[in-house]
Amino acid sequence: MSIVLPKGGPKYEKLKLKKCQYKGCENWYMGTGFSRYCVEHRKKEYKKKSKKIFHDNSNIIIKHTNCIVTDREFICDTCGKKYTVKLFPNIFVYPKNCENHRNEYRRNLYIKTNGKYVNDTMVTIDLDERTIFNELCKTNMSQ
Repeated sequence: MSIVLPKGGPKYEKLKLKKCQYKGCENWYMGTGFSRYCVEHRKKEYKKKSKKIFHDNSNIIIKHTNCIVTDREFICDTCGKKYTVKLFPNIFVYPKNCENHRNEYRRNLYIKTNGKYVNDTMVTIDLDERTIFNELCKTNMSQ
């Protein structure tokens, strides 16, 4: 068994004179093929810091200081039935709806057929209001 060595020896990237791609920077530097920024703009403080912001209307945030797993009852925003949720330590995001309406499709279908539950009363949605409600749901989903 023999070892196959690559032909031509090691390949080194050639340095080229390049312009920095950072906004407002006019510096020229010697860089390889994939480098985009000068030495100054490669530093940590110039890199974009993006925090992931999670907006979801189907969850509820409950800030608690429980050390053990506890059960808590909630009322479903869609149908008004009571459901229980286990609160775990160091977890603060929980479902806002019961098991039957956690899916967005099921929530919208329930609202179309039965109306929306608001403060112990069922509110029926007329056909015109229903189309407006669907448009509002679509615009909220796109944001």
